[in-house]
Amino acid sequence: MGNKCRKIYKVVSNNEVAFFNGDQLLHNLNGPARIYFYDDDIRIKELRYLINGRYHRNEEDGPALIIFDSHGRVRTEIYYKHGIECRCFGPSYIEYDTVGNITYQEFHKS
Repeated sequence: MGNKCRKIYKVVSNNEVAFFNGDQLLHNLNGPARIYFYDDDIRIKELRYLINGRYHRNEEDGPALIIFDSHGRVRTEIYYKHGIECRCFGPSYIEYDTVGNITYQEFHKS
């Protein structure tokens, strides 16, 4: 991959904030690399954690992809490590109903 010392820059567009590294790959070591908002630009729709263009987040920090409904409730969580869907301690893919109960889950171990 490219030089890891290259500066990260931010792009803000319609309902989206994205951070890229110098190789123009989605990348942010300190938070989500891409944030999608609902039309009001206030309510978060999705948080995506990527490093060098691959979904990644340490399991103890939470899922690498989080999808919210328009009321701010978590509807889907997906755990990734280095671009591969997996989780050592629990389901890697989780869907919730509107009151927070798990309605679906998948287990993928690394």
